[in-house]
Amino acid sequence: MALVKLVHDRQFGARRDLLRAPVFQGGLQLHHITTSHHGCVNTLWWNDKGTEVLSGSDDLHVCIWNAQLRTLRTRIETQHTNNIFSARYVPFNETEIVSTCANGELWVHPIEHPARGRLIARAGQMVKTDVCLGRQLVVATSEGALLKDLRTSNDGILFGSDSCIAVRTSPADEHVVATGGGNHWVQLFDLRMIQATDEERSERQGELLHVRAANTHAFLNVSAIDFSPRDASLLLVNYLGPQAPVAIIDTTKGTTVRHLATRINRQTFAKDAVFINGGAAVATGSDLGELVVWAVDRDSTWRVQADTRIVNCVAPHPNAAVLAVSGIDSSVKWLQWGAAERPTALSRVGLTHWLQVDSEDDDDDDDDDDDENDEERGEGEGEGEGEGE
Repeated sequence: MALVKLVHDRQFGARRDLLRAPVFQGGLQLHHITTSHHGCVNTLWWNDKGTEVLSGSDDLHVCIWNAQLRTLRTRIETQHTNNIFSARYVPFNETEIVSTCANGELWVHPIEHPARGRLIARAGQMVKTDVCLGRQLVVATSEGALLKDLRTSNDGILFGSDSCIAVRTSPADEHVVATGGGNHWVQLFDLRMIQATDEERSERQGELLHVRAANTHAFLNVSAIDFSPRDASLLLVNYLGPQAPVAIIDTTKGTTVRHLATRINRQTFAKDAVFINGGAAVATGSDLGELVVWAVDRDSTWRVQADTRIVNCVAPHPNAAVLAVSGIDSSVKWLQWGAAERPTALSRVGLTHWLQVDSEDDDDDDDDDDDENDEERGEGEGEGEGEGE
């Protein structure tokens, strides 16, 4: 038991300290709403300095926001012909953006001259992206994960299983990438072992870990994945389904550390799930328009109404306790811990449910109301271990 406690303290001790910080205990609140898109906002991405946010939309435009002033820096008309699902700066080059869309095209657009954009790769439907190996990009596509060097003209290398929806590079090792998609399984790959070949590619080439975080066939596929900050010892997995869990996996053992409370996640296929506040908590969207935040090591839950219909994108600031959130609405919401007052723009989008907290320290007077809300959301608690191969 002493060894188990030591491992638990190493994994969660620092996260517990962050939860006790005044800014975290001050509550998560909607602080500002910005609007420039004319369609669903499908992607949000912070630059490394935390000074700008890029958003991409069904309206085929990418917006660049000043994160401090919450104002629009520029609005870029791209050459995409279908919904934009990912947009970010080209690695080490903040004069160009690289973006994906639903019809499987990867484009690079100069910010100052977007009409000079160039198509650099085609594959199946492209969804999420992440940077790996310095200047390369790993892209989730319906044909598998695509490893693409943005400095070359080749089409890149496909690896892993088909119907890939989520990709994430390990913060501890840029050679390690996690993928997930059209089944229960999450796969970890060493990109140094991925090679182009004229023969039919192997789905297991370079594979390090093959794990299922859910013990039931009820969950159809993986919606999003994220590594814990710095050490990447934990992997967060968001599942799709009518009562879909968010699971935390130990990446060294391939076992499930915890199943967080389930919630409805079936209306959209690529809801983000991310570690926030240094790994002290995790956040994801829901089909009820809520941003849901769970503490990693205790039964505490925060909820903020952050969209009139569905929350899909959750993007944490790289350093500060600030979140950018979007969904079916055409706006970007800015949330932060301990915000002093509500935004004046709140009523314009009909967001009336301000903040609800479920915590182990709460009074018992609200238990009946909490049970009623949980039933509506389809929630329940559960612990379990996943299977590994």
